[in-house]
Parts: sequence; structure tokens; C-alpha cells
Amino acid sequence: WQGATIVTHGCGADLTHNVSVIPLDNIGAGTGVLTGIVYAGAGYHFRMGNGPKDGNKIMGLPIKGIIVKGGRNPGTNSCRQTTTDANGSYTLTGLPDNNAGENYFVYVDIAGLDSNGIYRRVITSTNNSFSGLDFEVDSAKITPKAQVGIKEIDIEKYNLSVFPNPTNSDLNIQFQLNELSQVSAELYDVIGNKIKTIQPKTDMSMDSYHLKTDLNHIANGIYFIKLQINERAINLRIVKAN
Repeated sequence: WQGATIVTHGCGADLTHNVSVIPLDNIGAGTGVLTGIVYAGAGYHFRMGNGPKDGNKIMGLPIKGIIVKGGRNPGTNSCRQTTTDANGSYTLTGLPDNNAGENYFVYVDIAGLDSNGIYRRVITSTNNSFSGLDFEVDSAKITPKAQVGIKEIDIEKYNLSVFPNPTNSDLNIQFQLNELSQVSAELYDVIGNKIKTIQPKTDMSMDSYHLKTDLNHIANGIYFIKLQINERAINLRIVKAN
């Protein structure tokens, strides 16, 4: 939706708009299978407006009718798409073997929710079926279940800030450490490709820190900063715009 034009329809006049629909990549046929289940997390049904008064009662239930997409990297375009069934299950089938250096990515596509990660799998003639690629959807994020349970960084505890956001050039990351910690920071695009390493994994002493990175070389769009401090991590959504 980046750069999309908002179309406002009224009752007073007829309007004509052209919509460009991008087809799925034709990558041929194969025997590869990627499958999993999409579950409801905390607050999901509240967001949809159809949950019970106690949101905790519906946590962990499968969600039907959710769009799941798969694509081949490099390339980044979607090549398979499906929706979850009544049991919350999805299956992407007919995927050809990956060539050297390739992999398939899987993500859930829900308008208005941020992706907190994707799955990547390499399909070969001897290892062509992957199950358990589950996702959890809460009121704000879509998270691979393999990552659910990772402790998230407490923004206030670490006095964490990212600015300016949106940015047209440099991006600043500030945080404070109260003990010796191992810290790393990386920049990813929306489908999980790492764009650059901002801070390699480094032992840092108790102090205040200011990381600065130049974004002039990347295209406008939405990106994620993955900041990890010891066993805690957080994905920070940023926007690059002129």
C-alpha cells in the first residue's frame, strides 16, 4: 500500500478508477509444501469487534479466513497465496526446489497490522515439506509462534527512543544500559530481508548510548529495526520518506 492513492467515492457523481493488480509470480510447479496454523493472541477479537468481554477466553483459538502468502527470495514477490480454513490451517503447495542461495518466505497479510517476523525455509528434493509454521495475531502484531515468548525490551526501562520517524536520511537510536549487556541492531525490510547491520553483537558497559545510521541509500518505504539486548528483543517500525 506504500504510495497508494486513497479513493473517495460519493453519491453525487460517477467515478472511474483504474486498479493495477499484480499477479503472483509464475515459478512453475514442484512438490514443496509449507503449512501451519494462525492463532488468536491477546486482544485480537477485541480489535475485530467480535470478541467476548473477557479477551483472555479466546486466546489460542485458530482464526479462519486469514490470508497467508509465500514467496521466493531473492525476488520478494508472492508466488503462492491461500486463506486459513475453519481450523485456522493454511497450506502452500506446489513449490519447486530452491536453487543455491534461495529460500521461501511465509507471512500473514492482515491490513493494519505490523508483521513481527516471517518464516524462511529451503526446499530440496530430499526435504520438501515443512509443518508447524504457526503465527499468533494480537491487536497490533503478527508474530511467528516460534518467536512467541521471547522477552520484549521494556522501552521505559532502557529509555529507548528512535528518531526522527519518519526520516529522510539519518536515523538515531538512543538507549540506556543499567548493566553490562550484549547489544545488536539490524535493519530489515517488511519481508524480512536484512538491509544492514547497524550495530554488530557487542558487549557494552553500563552507560547511555546513541547509535546513528545513514538511510540515504535505501528506497522509501516501511522498515524494521531489530534491537536485541541480552535475551530481550524488539522490532521497531520506521518509515523512510522524502
